[in-house]
Amino acid sequence: MGKTEWLVDSGASLHMTSVRDKFVSMKELKTPVRIAIADGKKIDTVAMGTVGLKIMNEVSVALSGVLYTPEVEGSLISVAKLAEKDVVAQFSKFKCVFRYGDATVMETKHCGSVYKLKSVGDEVCHAATTSRKEPWAVVHACLGHIPFKRYEQLLTTADGVPRVADAPIEHVYAGCCMEKMREDNFSRSPEKTVKSAGVLDLIHSDIMGPKQTKAPGGCTYAVMFIDDFSRHVTVYFMKKKTEVLEKLKMFKADMENATGRKIKRICSGNGGEYTGRLFKEYLSKQGIRHEKTVPYTPQQNGLAERTNRSLMEMAPCMLYSEPIDKKWWVEAINTSAWIINRIPNTVTVKTPYEIVYQKKPQLKNLKVFGALGYGHIPDEKRRKLDAKAFKCRVLGYEDGVKGYRVLHVATGQVKIVRTVKFMETTSTGDFMTEVDSDDKDDDEDVATPHAIAPSRGQTQTLTFFNDEVVPPQRLQSFLHLLTP
Repeated sequence: MGKTEWLVDSGASLHMTSVRDKFVSMKELKTPVRIAIADGKKIDTVAMGTVGLKIMNEVSVALSGVLYTPEVEGSLISVAKLAEKDVVAQFSKFKCVFRYGDATVMETKHCGSVYKLKSVGDEVCHAATTSRKEPWAVVHACLGHIPFKRYEQLLTTADGVPRVADAPIEHVYAGCCMEKMREDNFSRSPEKTVKSAGVLDLIHSDIMGPKQTKAPGGCTYAVMFIDDFSRHVTVYFMKKKTEVLEKLKMFKADMENATGRKIKRICSGNGGEYTGRLFKEYLSKQGIRHEKTVPYTPQQNGLAERTNRSLMEMAPCMLYSEPIDKKWWVEAINTSAWIINRIPNTVTVKTPYEIVYQKKPQLKNLKVFGALGYGHIPDEKRRKLDAKAFKCRVLGYEDGVKGYRVLHVATGQVKIVRTVKFMETTSTGDFMTEVDSDDKDDDEDVATPHAIAPSRGQTQTLTFFNDEVVPPQRLQSFLHLLTP
């Protein structure tokens, strides 16, 4: 049996393979576990992990809890294991179809007495997930301190994801602890119901603020607009709450121009910024139905509340993890929204970015928020004896530009740079990476957070993960990152 072939086994209780390089993450077992296979023979399992598969019809699947068993012949997919994830196998004379709800995950062909799944070659699968390896501490910081199980999902829902050279050790990162610490009984249940049939059918909105620290420019508030269908979030910053109507007009123009669709409904709280005369008149004129929550029941706008909380956890983690002044909270929230739009969530099969842009997000250009760097000064802006670079720190990604938003350390100004060398560290202070981001062949913008593409695409991406797969190893000190 070829390396890219998997047999569907209705009798196996777990997935297993003898091909080590199929794994995107793996945990070595301290002691080999002996298991019995169909013919009664006993073989040793030496590791467990997650395998990334790219199917011929462009479906991407991550199988978790896969046993690495060198003695087994080929690779086996367990029908019972997939059933635990609500993936149902439907057998017929010529094929076996795996379904998750109404969606077809993958199909296998009947070959002789078995059903075979043909995947794209391992080199394609690995290239789709990433082309480099990094310490988990660096990847964790680049992705806004998301948990490892969310990272495992991301491997098949985005391109260019940095592959970890290790995996989480049992370590609490300072930034995560300082901002995410909560009482044990605090509820984190996400809003899992999709109440719309398409992009812009329903928009949820909420305001955060006022912040005690004014951002450069004087902003103390932020307003969010979340598309119910895709979970795509757009954030605007304000000096006063009364600017909400102005920001809604900007959001409406951007989104409708990009999608060709119209906003049909908007759900918000009962604050005066949403119930004033001008706001009502505008919605009425535009034919937008306004759904307001009952006073003192913000949970009725649960998606907005949950997104607000997610942003307000991720952004401070970034600020605490690197020496960045709190006044740059605007940049941290902006970058948090950029990341949230590009990582999996508990509701949509695809990332919000893929739903709206019809392609997987490209994450090969990720950098740690606040990382120290040296930005190139163009020849046109310096004299012969002037320095060729300036000291800076990463603040995020610029809308529609192949470059980074950086803070000029000496002047306190925000600059947009393309050629820059970064020294990336983690919150532990133990890791550093140096990179050169001058790559002129990348054909995708670093960020376009306010644009959105029409409807859903045809590619189906499903990820199945298991909290048990957390391979602990030692972190490496120096690695080179690929950049834009």
